[in-house]
Amino acid sequence: MGIREYFGAGIENLVGLDVGSSSVKVAVISSRGGKNPRLEYYRRQILPPGSIVENSIHNKHLVAQTIENLFPVKRFRRHRIATALSSDSVILKKLLLPNHRDAEIPSSVRWEIAQQFPGELDEMNCDYSVLNERRGDRPLEILLVAARKEKIAELNEVIRMAGLKPAVVDVDALVLHNLYLFTHDSSETEVEAVLNVGARITNVNILRGDSLLLTRYLLAGGNRYDQHVQEQSGLPSIQAFSCVGPEGPFALSDRANAIRDTINRSLALEIKKIFTYFKTTFNTPRIEAIRMCGGGSHIPGLPESLSQLLELPVYTLDPIGNLDSKYVSTEANSALAIGLALRLLLRK
Repeated sequence: MGIREYFGAGIENLVGLDVGSSSVKVAVISSRGGKNPRLEYYRRQILPPGSIVENSIHNKHLVAQTIENLFPVKRFRRHRIATALSSDSVILKKLLLPNHRDAEIPSSVRWEIAQQFPGELDEMNCDYSVLNERRGDRPLEILLVAARKEKIAELNEVIRMAGLKPAVVDVDALVLHNLYLFTHDSSETEVEAVLNVGARITNVNILRGDSLLLTRYLLAGGNRYDQHVQEQSGLPSIQAFSCVGPEGPFALSDRANAIRDTINRSLALEIKKIFTYFKTTFNTPRIEAIRMCGGGSHIPGLPESLSQLLELPVYTLDPIGNLDSKYVSTEANSALAIGLALRLLLRK
């Protein structure tokens, strides 16, 4: 099962555009017949401070200009754009429905959506995917995706302001799911967790084989380190996060290590709560490993804190693992942009 059909279909020549809270990333992937897909282009640019605050675009012109600057190659500007909403902007919900005929599913799903958003249905964009096969009287497992039209319109507007053509709006957690399927060959019984540690939020996906069992998010990421360093050092925000990185001027100080250790353990404890809920709710084998991506995945000590507290091996999810590429490697925070660029290939 691959979740691939949200808010857009039949789109050719997609470019992956990840508009994050602190930076914008773009990836272009080409399909080459029987050969491996190739990563043709990847770039990242930092957003000016205050451009996006608390998941709301505060300065559309600055964001649009940043996006436009990522497309110096004119031929890429002709492609259509696939982008994604963050998980805290959408509703992801699994539903169990009687084993209806195909024609009856949309009306049943619409009724369920109306229960979730009483009086607000006209303000939502909704889609769904059937996750299991029909077998006798077994209920259909449906994944419902719903987002406010205004959030989709806001994102599409800045893309158009940059002179580009928006085509698909996906969801970050589902993009990560598909990227995992593309980069990792897993057995039907293998259970793993994928963590995307961004600047503002951390996505937690738990999968068995190619099935997405659970997806959650935490309102915690690299910005938490930034805020603590600001409080402790008096540095402005634009400098603080880099200073706790492995090469920052604050990196080797005892104070930096103490801040990192405290926040690493706090984030690990929040993730452990999700794992505990999963263990008590799902009748599946235990989680066998964690695979990390996102800019925060390389914060010193975080993988080690997770491994120690959760007693699991922690690996890096390599976004270009199964791609041919002109790049030897890409940044850890390239995962969403590359996953979005792969969307068309994963539909085939």
